[in-house]
Amino acid sequence: MTVTASQLRGNIYRLLDQVAETGRPLVIHRHGHELKIVPVSSGAKLDRLVKRDCIVGDPELLVHHDWTRDLYDRMIVAHAAVRNLPLLTKDDTILAHYRKAFWDTQKSSKLKLKRRLHHQPSLAEERWLSAVDPESWPKLD
Repeated sequence: MTVTASQLRGNIYRLLDQVAETGRPLVIHRHGHELKIVPVSSGAKLDRLVKRDCIVGDPELLVHHDWTRDLYDRMIVAHAAVRNLPLLTKDDTILAHYRKAFWDTQKSSKLKLKRRLHHQPSLAEERWLSAVDPESWPKLD
């Protein structure tokens, strides 16, 4: 974009914002000379990313799911693994490879699951455990 010095003076903030947003230099004509307002590169976009702690469990659990070719099994296990949650499933392959997977309809399922967690369950896990416990389910007559 090319402007005169008078146009720059009248719209300097708008023009500066435009240069910052688009990244394109602004050319100013002043007494036969060309001046440029050029945004300074602040490095690569990846360098400006803010680091976020979003993985609670082991990141390796999210990558190595070569034990199954089923896309949905991979997504289900990865979803549980990233939140470090237990997974109720009847699938033998998942039971064999994901250590927090379980399938037990007995009364002791809640205790077995707590032993598998290796920590004090959070409030969300406690709610989930009470939902899994068959004795807390409403009785159907």
